[in-house]
Amino acid sequence: MARLKSSQGFSAVEALLVLVVVSILGFTGWFVYHRAQKVANKSNNSQSSSQATTSPKQQYMPQDVINKIKATLKGQYTVFDTASNNHPASGQVSIHVDDTTPPYRVAGFKFYVRNHSGASIEIMTHEDAGLTGNLPHPEDQAMRTTVAKIYTNDFKLTKTTSEATSLGDSPDTDVYEGGGLICTIDMTTEPSALSTASCGRIQGYTETAKTYKPFIDVLPSATDLATGYSGLKLTTGQNGFTRASMHVPDAEAEFYKSPTGSWTYFGVTQQGFDCSKFNTSDLKNAFSGFQCYASSGQTSTVQ
Repeated sequence: MARLKSSQGFSAVEALLVLVVVSILGFTGWFVYHRAQKVANKSNNSQSSSQATTSPKQQYMPQDVINKIKATLKGQYTVFDTASNNHPASGQVSIHVDDTTPPYRVAGFKFYVRNHSGASIEIMTHEDAGLTGNLPHPEDQAMRTTVAKIYTNDFKLTKTTSEATSLGDSPDTDVYEGGGLICTIDMTTEPSALSTASCGRIQGYTETAKTYKPFIDVLPSATDLATGYSGLKLTTGQNGFTRASMHVPDAEAEFYKSPTGSWTYFGVTQQGFDCSKFNTSDLKNAFSGFQCYASSGQTSTVQ
């Protein structure tokens, strides 16, 4: 009777085949995993790159610039507010901070305006308090150079021009722009005591210019005033009339309008108006309660 051959374990050929299959399966798994990781990393890198590209640049506000100037001063001097100490000693400075912006002319408008959505700082040094020596004082020149470096190094502003801050004057202020900001500082050669730095956001000037335009349009001989118009104030009169006051160089301009009319220029003054000038019903309605001077020179109001 024939006997079956006993089989114990795999032959060498079978074992080799199993090893090959296992290796192929292992390599396939590693290849699929590796490809998946590369795709995932590429996707993440692409997203990171896209985010980095589309992230907006930091938008600085005028107050950020002035605060940096203040911090720099405090690192070099003992700093006081001008209201509490307007005679700083050596190693001290006194400062005054407010919300005034530098003058700026918006594209499409023929005039400069200021507004009160910015920031400015006036710096008084020991030399300024003593009013000694020739102007500008060396300490003022160093102060202005420091401010200019803060503009260019810390806020990446670029010097664009030098302008006059008073009508008919030669340039006395350097102008820096960038990132939607306009900032100014007295020129290092400007022969004046004190140093004034101010900043504003260009976007804010557009609405200001639109608001001021109806008044500047009726001003006689309105010009390109580098000083900038500012301080517009509206006051309700009687019977629907309205009056307006606006800062012009070294004076105040007054306007009025009826309930259905447009703005009319009344006049400009430094000391006030004689009461006799308000001699029509329209003027009396618009300027009711407005301070004026009687013929005696005494203060009175429009009745």
